[in-house]
Amino acid sequence: MNDMLVYDWIAESAHRFPDKLATIDMHSGRRHSYAAMHERVARIAGHLKSIGIDKGDRVALLSMNSSDMLDILFACWRIGAVLTMLNFRLTAHELAFMLNDSGARAIFHDADLDAVVPALREKSDVAHWISMDPMGQGGGLEAAIAAATPVYRQLPQLGTDLCMIMYSSGTTGTPKGVMFNHAQFYFINAGSGGASNASNRMVGLVALPLFHIGGLVAYTTISFGYGGTVVVVRGFEPGAMLGIFGDPALGVTHFLGVPAMYNAMQAHPAFAATDFSRVQTMSCGAESVPESLLRTWFARGVVIREGYGMTETCARR
Repeated sequence: MNDMLVYDWIAESAHRFPDKLATIDMHSGRRHSYAAMHERVARIAGHLKSIGIDKGDRVALLSMNSSDMLDILFACWRIGAVLTMLNFRLTAHELAFMLNDSGARAIFHDADLDAVVPALREKSDVAHWISMDPMGQGGGLEAAIAAATPVYRQLPQLGTDLCMIMYSSGTTGTPKGVMFNHAQFYFINAGSGGASNASNRMVGLVALPLFHIGGLVAYTTISFGYGGTVVVVRGFEPGAMLGIFGDPALGVTHFLGVPAMYNAMQAHPAFAATDFSRVQTMSCGAESVPESLLRTWFARGVVIREGYGMTETCARR
């Protein structure tokens, strides 16, 4: 199926259920329906086209978790650009290597990370720099969205077409750019659907960094693939996370965390009283999951599924 034509996930859901919530950004409080997300994706795509970004061009993204990152992802895919995710915890020297190695022509950068931008500009050859306000109140991104001519139709693409680059750790030298095509994201959705009880009623909660394949896929792109809702948390804090799980208005059904996150939540005073009854799939990975952790959550009615994956395998295997 690598010769399949790629379909536009956001445009499809905007057509089928335009008023359904696509994203909830817990930091800014923004809630975007699929119709609203489709419009933002169209306008970001239009802005990228206006600055000369074409199919195959690399667009970098340096940000803490934000629903804007997801709008940018699908805007790149709409015009055939290749999104290069950057780890915001790295130094300017490390980030510049990734920008230069990928050949990025544009970069979206979180205003909260502005301290690294001057040095990064000096060390790289990126032509276009677009600032993102994490509260969605202004910045270059919102100005670009307001001024752009929307692109509502996706450029025809095949499953074999490159759509993303993520850099793995450089433990044996410089970081390696892992290349993903559209078919990989399609198959991770198809393969995970049954096992995770995915549907258009799912509400995926993402607190892992979206620059990491685990946070991006589970349960983010999987939720979009099925027409569900994605709740985006900017940074992990155990008490706030328990409040999100216990909020019936949010109705979180799916979550992927690492053992340290689960340990922090179970050590919090609010853990014993948190209502997890709406959760359908809780997954854990990145390292071995202790039996004691599994038993603690099981006693609260939550079955944690241990998963295994690598960046090179699009998260799961």
